[in-house]
Amino acid sequence: MTALLLLAMPVPAASDCAHDDGSPISLHPDYGDGARYRGIRLLGSLRLRERSVDGQPAHGLSGLSWSAAQQRLIVVSDRGFLVHLRPHIAGGHLVGASYCAAYPLRDANGNPLRGRGRDAEGLSLRPASATSAEELLVAFEQRPRIARYSLDGRYLGELPLPTTLRSPARYVSPNRALEALTETRRFGVIVAPELPWRDAPASGVPLFSLGGPSWRFRTLDADYSGVVGMETLPDDNLLVLERRFISLLHPLIIALSRVTLPDLPGQSAGQDEIARFDTTQGWAMDNFESLARHEGNRYFMISDDNASPLQHSLLVYFEVLADDAGPPPAELPVPPFSRHRL
Repeated sequence: MTALLLLAMPVPAASDCAHDDGSPISLHPDYGDGARYRGIRLLGSLRLRERSVDGQPAHGLSGLSWSAAQQRLIVVSDRGFLVHLRPHIAGGHLVGASYCAAYPLRDANGNPLRGRGRDAEGLSLRPASATSAEELLVAFEQRPRIARYSLDGRYLGELPLPTTLRSPARYVSPNRALEALTETRRFGVIVAPELPWRDAPASGVPLFSLGGPSWRFRTLDADYSGVVGMETLPDDNLLVLERRFISLLHPLIIALSRVTLPDLPGQSAGQDEIARFDTTQGWAMDNFESLARHEGNRYFMISDDNASPLQHSLLVYFEVLADDAGPPPAELPVPPFSRHRL
């Protein structure tokens, strides 16, 4: 009984979530809070404040998960630390947020991660059980791996990965390795690189299940789009976040797609785009990189500011609707210059 009580205790926090760290913003002049846009309903958007949290600058927020036990969003930075963020929900809408605490990710010896080994991108939370506390799965670029962590950054071990995923030579570049992951009931952990394999550039981004099968995700643009986030839907299928970026001279496009995983081996996954946000169509987008399911069909989405004064950390709350998302926008124009990857 004592052990179970200890498992249920909240993670110690140096901050108390008292600050107001989120300013409401509008993503589009025609789509305010509560508005439906294709297959989603917008439920609030914030620009997060730029400040230090327990000695860590809140930049590079690349992975996102929801802790029901802590009632906090857990965010991983590609600078190698975790941030605990409390969203403020009123009337079903996101109205504010507070940074609560930050913890460095540590190695097996208890030292903070450094250099290429700290480039964390994907995040998924395993809920507590009768014998274990909540824990995090963190996917890394540069040195491809999936590590297990406590919510305060203590190293708990690694998941065994096939050689295909461990080999840096398979990826387009070290900075385009394991980008997104989630965990499903049927197939266990599913992980994706940002871009297709180096030797199969036109085949789509692999969604690789550690439990056995894998599938291909067809991006908007074979040369400039990548998978940057994944989350599991209530029906055990996937919500995939895609980013198309070429340069500051071209539109940034963020898209959400529902991926239906087959029940039988050898079948292809279904794929349906449910929302597309294009900066040339009035959408105030930034470098969105991760998703987290909150409750029911409601999700958070966060952007990575790249520690750039020209970008911001944005937090968006939305609902995935059950009915038809409507026809997708027109096909994307092909850039009139050499075809190269992100």
